[in-house]
Order: sequence, then structure tokens, then C-alpha cells
Amino acid sequence: MRRGAIATVALTWATTAHAGSGPWVLGQGDEQIFVGAEAQRFTQLAVGDGAYQDSVIAVDDGVMTFGAKLIGTLGLARRFEVEADLSYLYTYANEPGPVCELLGMGACKTTQGLGPISTRVKWLVVDELAGRPLSMSVGLDLRFGQTTAEHRERVTSLGDGTFALEPRVALGRIGTLPKGWWSIYGDVSARFPLPTDPAFTVGGEAAPGIELVSTVENLWTPVPVVSLGPSVSMLYRPQGVDFLETDFTEKDRFTALRIFVLEAGAKLLVRNDTGITGVLSVFHTVYAVNNPQDVLKVSVGVAFRDFARRRTE
Repeated sequence: MRRGAIATVALTWATTAHAGSGPWVLGQGDEQIFVGAEAQRFTQLAVGDGAYQDSVIAVDDGVMTFGAKLIGTLGLARRFEVEADLSYLYTYANEPGPVCELLGMGACKTTQGLGPISTRVKWLVVDELAGRPLSMSVGLDLRFGQTTAEHRERVTSLGDGTFALEPRVALGRIGTLPKGWWSIYGDVSARFPLPTDPAFTVGGEAAPGIELVSTVENLWTPVPVVSLGPSVSMLYRPQGVDFLETDFTEKDRFTALRIFVLEAGAKLLVRNDTGITGVLSVFHTVYAVNNPQDVLKVSVGVAFRDFARRRTE
């Protein structure tokens, strides 16, 4: 296969993982549905000194989360796509004990319901197919966390309960291999949450503060049917207090924390020639501050490309 043809095929498949990844967008009128499930567990919380110090609290016998996810993506116009992300989560403590009792406010009660709902619009500003050295997109996420507000004081919460605006920029490049291709991208965004309780402040500022989110991912596709590679993500909220300094009587006690989380893992994609791709990913926390420090997360799912269009043809 000629280099240009491989690059075109690679760009066609670049969005088929978790929809919305990287700078690439669907073509006008194209659509993709991703259906997935995930499970995660943590047993330890790293407080203000971070995960590599001795300041780690065992959260009794650990906390488990199971969830189902649905992501829909549509190529709205040339170089534009829109996306919606919906999840349902079930979180519980294995054996609530002294730590759960000490935190109070039903900290470890079983919680289930809708996770934060996200919508995204993305514009491909620079396109490799136009001869540029890389692709670049800009986008805006609207993150509706109000579905999680009722139980945001819990360790088993499903989110922080806030609505947030999240502008983002992504850069990526695809190269060719003898029979396949490789891709790499970096994505960075700034999340601006609106406080659930404006009267609650930390150091005179509303909580939670601005969050920085980033992802770097590198996939290798030696043959068109399989892609595999590492991924690293980061979440950083510089404003706030340490875990042991927060007011545990406040419903917003966890949104008041300054946090840092670094996760690393890998993804495996297996696809066929009918636009169906299976996705498996495994991630583990590398470093954390005021956050769970040993999260193990496993996700599986299937992406269907242009499924609705084929049904009507």
C-alpha cells in the first residue's frame, strides 16, 4: 500500500478508540457509537505529602466502582464534530470500617446513578491531509455534573456536583509503517467549574478551583487489524487545602481539596473491515496528592463506525 493511502486509512481509523480522542474528527455525516463498561478499585488515599511519602490512609477494605458508558459522535460539518458522553455508575465500599465512620456524613454508603454528562464540539484547525506536519484541533466541553451533586460529600461519590466549561486544544501526528501506521497525540484542557454552593469558599475563593487536564497517547498499528500503545493522563487542581485540613462537616469537603493525579496505562484496539472496533484499556495511578493513590481501572468496549448509515442503505 502506498504511503499516502496508508496515511488516509490511518486518519480514517484515528477516531476509532474512545471517540473524541486526539485532534482528529469524523467526516461530515459520519457517526460513531461507543458502548463500554469499566471497573475500578482503590484502597489507599494519599494526603498532602503525596503518594511517595508515608502520609497514606487505608480506606478500610477499599472502594469499588462499576460503570457503563455510551459515547456518540457525529461529523457535523467539514472539520467539525459534536460528541455526547453518558455514563451510569455504581460505587460501594467493600467493608466499611473505622475510616468510613470517622469521615461521617454517610461517607461510604453505596451510591449509584448517572455520572457527569459531557458534550463536546471540536474543530480541526490544522489537517495533515492538507500537507501540514501535524493535526491540531480546538474544542469546548460542557460538563454537567449536577447529576452527582446530591452525594458529593461521600468517598463513594460519582462526581463533584459542578457544571464546568472546558476549552481544550489537541495536537497529533500519524506516520506510516511498512504495513500499518503509528499515531501520537497530546491533549490539554482547562476546566472551569461553577461552584455548587457559592457560599462555600477556600481561602476566599469558590471551590472547586480551576483544573488542568492533559493526556498523551501513542498507538502502534503494525497491521491494520491491531493497535497497541501507552497512554498517560494528568489531573491538577492547584487551589485548595490538604485532606487533613479540610472541614469534614461540609458537604463540599472534597471539592475543597487541592489535588494532583498522574495515571499511566495501555490500550489495545482490535478492528475489522466493517467499522467495528473492540477496545481494552488498563490504567493505574502512578502518583497522587489528596486523592486515591492505587486506583486500578479496567475498561472494555466496542465502537461502531457509521452503523446508522449502513442500516438505512
